[in-house]
Amino acid sequence: METSEISTISQPSRKTNFQSIEEFMREQDELDAIKLAEAKARAEAAAPSKKARKTIDIEALALEARALEEIGETNWIGRLHEYRSVHPPTTGLKYVDGVVGQAPARFTCIAALAESPQPFGDAVSFTKKKDAKQYASKKAIDWLIENKFMPVDQVKFPKKQPKAVSQAAAGTAKAAAAAAAASAQEDNAIPAAPPSKSTSTSFAGQIPDLCIRLGFNMPKYEITRASEIAPLYSGYAHFNGDPRIEGKVGEVFDVFGQKNAKEKIAEEVFSFLKDIERQRMALYEDDAEEEDRKRKRSMESPEVGNTSGKAIKAQA
Repeated sequence: METSEISTISQPSRKTNFQSIEEFMREQDELDAIKLAEAKARAEAAAPSKKARKTIDIEALALEARALEEIGETNWIGRLHEYRSVHPPTTGLKYVDGVVGQAPARFTCIAALAESPQPFGDAVSFTKKKDAKQYASKKAIDWLIENKFMPVDQVKFPKKQPKAVSQAAAGTAKAAAAAAAASAQEDNAIPAAPPSKSTSTSFAGQIPDLCIRLGFNMPKYEITRASEIAPLYSGYAHFNGDPRIEGKVGEVFDVFGQKNAKEKIAEEVFSFLKDIERQRMALYEDDAEEEDRKRKRSMESPEVGNTSGKAIKAQA
């Protein structure tokens, strides 16, 4: 009797334990689902909503609009770099970019000059990085003009030509002029007609016609970047080993922009070739005057002989 009672009691006990495990698993699944939902809700709360991304700072936009009107269509960045390249040190100009806010992000820029202890351009933020840099450059140029570092026209400030440029140009000019004069005397070469008006306004565009008239090869431009911080270039031209023109011609240093550097070199080369052309023209004019004098003397000589003959006959 006791044995049967124990067995009947123990069987329901095992069944109850089995049901508890099922319920436990269901509860765990429910808890996992709740935790997953909470984690998702926290992630969505931490991420900026679409509405937040569209938030607009009206005051910042108003300041930007006034600044853009002040900037206008002028390339203030290029003008400031041009000023810096003419007035060393070229390292005396630095830009520091910044980001303001996140919804959406706006940009600022500070321009620092060696001439001024104060930075320029950090008072206004912009939707574009370039506009921020333009504004900083404009404010820096305004300060340079106000403090007499730059003329009011902002363009025609005095340029200092490097000594190496003037010495190299002078040396090559003398050598080329001597060679040109010797060539003209030996060959009695008559220079070509005066140069016609070129349709190109750039010096680089006028050089090919001038080289053809003078009988020179086309110059080759060697241009290299001079700074990793700013787009400054140095370079020179040479005439591919022509013995009449030795060495570098029109060497320049720290010019803003590769195209501007080539044009500066071309300007020096053009001036150099025009000097040679003027010297050849002067030699030709001297030779023409000498020939004219000889021709006049030859024309006067028979008349002298005839006059003396008439005098002899009159005496007879």
